[in-house]
Amino acid sequence: MAVAVGLRMGALTLTMIGWGYTPLTKGFVRTLDGAGDAPLTRAAGRTTREMLGGLPQRFEGNRGQFAPEVRYMARADGYDLYLTDTESVLVLYRSRGEKPKDGVDHTTLRMKIRGAGRPAHWEPGRLLPGVSNYIHGNNPSRWQRDVPAYESVTARQVQPGVDLVWYGKDRKLEYDLVVAPGVDPASLEVAWEGAHSMTVDRAGNLVLETIFGRVMQQRPFVYQVIGGRKVKIEARYSLRPGSGARFALGRYDRTRPVVIDPAVMVYSTFLGSSATSGTAVVADAAGSVYLTGQSLSASFPFVNPFRTAHAINEIFLAKFNPAGTALVYATYLGGSGEDLPTSLAVDNAGSAYLLGESNSTDFPVRSAIQGTRSATAAVERDATLTKFTAAGNDLVYSTYFGGTGGTAAAALSVAADGSVYFGAYIKSGTLTVTPAPQVLNTSTGGRAILAKVRPAGSSFEWLSALGDIVVTDVASDSTGVYFGANNYLRPAYPAVNAPPGLVQTRSNEGILGKLNPGGSAFVYYTHFGGGAGGEDDKVWAIAIDSTGALYAAGATTSSDLPLQNPLRTYTAPPAGLLFQDGFALKLSPAGNSILYSTYIGGRGRDSVFDIGVDNKGGLAMIGETLSSDLVQVESLQPNLGGVQDAFVMKLKPGGNAIQFSTFLGSLGEEVGYGLFSGSAGALYVTRVTTGPSTFPTLNAFQGTQAAGFSAFLTKYTATSQTPAVGTLSPTATSGTQQSFTFSFTDPDGATDLGVVNVLINNFLNGERACYIAFDLPSNFLFLVNDVGDGVTALPLSGSGTTSNGQCTIVGAGSSATVSGNTLTLTLVIQFNATTFSGRKVVYLAARDSDQNNSGWQPMGTYSVGAAPATNPMVVSLTPNSGTTNSATLTVSYRDAAATTNLQATQILINSALDGAAACYVPYFVPGNLLLLVPDNGDAGQSAVMSLTSGGTLENSQCRVESVGSSRSDSGNLMTLTVRLTFKAAFRGRKIIYGGVQTGAGGNSNWHAMGAWVVP
Repeated sequence: MAVAVGLRMGALTLTMIGWGYTPLTKGFVRTLDGAGDAPLTRAAGRTTREMLGGLPQRFEGNRGQFAPEVRYMARADGYDLYLTDTESVLVLYRSRGEKPKDGVDHTTLRMKIRGAGRPAHWEPGRLLPGVSNYIHGNNPSRWQRDVPAYESVTARQVQPGVDLVWYGKDRKLEYDLVVAPGVDPASLEVAWEGAHSMTVDRAGNLVLETIFGRVMQQRPFVYQVIGGRKVKIEARYSLRPGSGARFALGRYDRTRPVVIDPAVMVYSTFLGSSATSGTAVVADAAGSVYLTGQSLSASFPFVNPFRTAHAINEIFLAKFNPAGTALVYATYLGGSGEDLPTSLAVDNAGSAYLLGESNSTDFPVRSAIQGTRSATAAVERDATLTKFTAAGNDLVYSTYFGGTGGTAAAALSVAADGSVYFGAYIKSGTLTVTPAPQVLNTSTGGRAILAKVRPAGSSFEWLSALGDIVVTDVASDSTGVYFGANNYLRPAYPAVNAPPGLVQTRSNEGILGKLNPGGSAFVYYTHFGGGAGGEDDKVWAIAIDSTGALYAAGATTSSDLPLQNPLRTYTAPPAGLLFQDGFALKLSPAGNSILYSTYIGGRGRDSVFDIGVDNKGGLAMIGETLSSDLVQVESLQPNLGGVQDAFVMKLKPGGNAIQFSTFLGSLGEEVGYGLFSGSAGALYVTRVTTGPSTFPTLNAFQGTQAAGFSAFLTKYTATSQTPAVGTLSPTATSGTQQSFTFSFTDPDGATDLGVVNVLINNFLNGERACYIAFDLPSNFLFLVNDVGDGVTALPLSGSGTTSNGQCTIVGAGSSATVSGNTLTLTLVIQFNATTFSGRKVVYLAARDSDQNNSGWQPMGTYSVGAAPATNPMVVSLTPNSGTTNSATLTVSYRDAAATTNLQATQILINSALDGAAACYVPYFVPGNLLLLVPDNGDAGQSAVMSLTSGGTLENSQCRVESVGSSRSDSGNLMTLTVRLTFKAAFRGRKIIYGGVQTGAGGNSNWHAMGAWVVP
């Protein structure tokens, strides 16, 4: 609606034409596409944090989880520190091989203050957030819950007048010896037992050579606090017989305390006892992150320090706040044997579920389906299933599951009601369970089992035997249970509803399947692979989306996988290198067709180990690669760091375009293990690395490592790439039929575009408009009806029409083409000159498959039929389009009788019909005055100058110059020329509106006259 604004100058009153913006109507909001809404944004930052190593050093008090002589314990990367009343024991860890499964050895160093006359009294420092829980063995009375941790601990009076303080600083383990006035620091002697030798290097550092490598104490920093400042005292180590070291000090004030501060650095290993490997990661709805993996359990007191001993694996579960900066809890689970996690899930209440394996005879159980271990051989494991309370400090239930010959755990999935589906493989022997498994495929040896556990955890609802295949991953929804598996050297089973063309009789292939909700029958069952023999195709991971479509990924040595709409096809490896590639695929919800399938990788060896799918169908993957030519998009690390790196990649929903791809590695060898696709595009991934790491970290304990393997947890937030409108041709013309050409661009490729929009109307209003949406994936045009609450459809096939009251879209001559990043849309449009006559604005908008959109952009004008017969009227604009930062515009206005009847003319340049933040130039005819409305759009505050003054007017959008501006009359036609310069802040696409009124109150109303792009 028009808004009248009065401007008084002396005795005269000038009434401006209203510049009120017509609001979007309810009907417009309900229309097909929301590309006119505010653009959806996504955080562009990508953060990497070695989360366990990035937390402050934590000192846990002993509540019974350690041997009685231990007072406090600190976990760190490469070692544990146990503090007793008489000594500090540093337990060093070293991997036996390059992979977590190779195991870990440990040895010890012991530090004592010689001459200590009595046991120390320990006092904790500041309490840290987060607790630890120890669920060890099958006796709940011995479980330790909610154990607090502190940032430092102090042993008082280890010698008279001397305190020992342990703490962490800059991710280094440090201790201070605080010496009271009157006590001679030179009398202190620190002894280290367990080292082969102890020397002082050229830099003054104390170097301890151990069976695993070096532990170094940096040259002591010794100081006194004087006047609130640390005053440094010169100091060095003085070696003593029997692995002892004293401190030789320079001059100092003997009336003040002295602080001796060495920093302990472990160089030989980078293996965190609190996180030896990261197996799986998930995030809950609030963004809290849960990480599980293997931890170490070394009995205290320890073996002879000059020998090594194997450290037993146990399971750890850690929960972090959404920022990854604080630990909520760390829980250690296991018995006296080897305990390993394989799969992790979390429910809406924040309870974590762990599937794992154990050969412990005393694994913690509660409300168990199977209360004791079944495997008869000591080295064989049973599967274990455990549900934790939301606090992580207790068990809801925990059970063994397995046969007498050992059982391998695969993966689990948690339903909304708390039911758990899990997969396992019975290696051999007997399985005694109730109810008996439903046999879906017969078995000649071991057998794959899928099972459903009731929410209480104390019984099975059903079990199904899938035959001689090995289940690798499990997913579920209300329609059934999905699984991925492999059939290495195992018999082929009959296919059920398989995609046509897939060979079902070969071994060494991947298996994809789905069971009905009762587990009693296959919904579908199919092989996936290639080759006639000798090839190897492995499905390692699956995921499902909200439609029930199944996604799968793995590794293949087949050069002839059945491909559909691929991202890339088979590429032969370099000479001498055996071929292995990753692959990814998507099945239809019915499982009977392949929607896409593609190789993943480069010319080296590649594998995909885990996947996740977002709510738009984007598939994220993690794996390992030896390919230096792996395609990189929005990469955090664009080059291969070593021989073998982990990699992270995310495909667009169509599967044939990459949204995000990066190497994740260093000079060592990396394997990507676990991935979780969280909200807002966040990806959480775990990897294990060997050798020195050069990958960037935040708050890392140590920048490099020399040996062993180390777990990393990384969070990515994908950068959003917003599509854009491109061009319109023609930009300003007239008629009743026009062939328009529109272009739209997407940085991720034109195939990433979802819906593009064309809206032609007086204003940005979806009602009574020619409002068209083109859906690229379906190749359909949609025309919004007159009231904006429905659509008609037209396939873009070169024929047919569809109409509303304003326009008709003609299929003949209309087309869409895709080339690189650009979609070109040509539309033949006929306009209804009776109901839709007048000057119109052409708006465009684009939206991609991730719902990122450009927002509406004014592109040009179109005059339907003859100009409306009004008095007064705006006749013409010259030029009616341009792309420069200055313009000399000539507008003609007409009165039916004479130009002397005209009183005020208007030129308004903006992206919408809005006088605020615009280049809004009225002209007052009687006084020959040019005006410029200020930024706030209040015409009553306009700046004024004479057209012939030689002056200028400015606001934040433009400058108006009287030099070069003029007015001339010819009969009843007045021509106004205005010279403008646009400001940099005003860049973008603009529409040029014109209006005029007479002294008697005649009003032309606003008309879109042309389009301009301010560069």
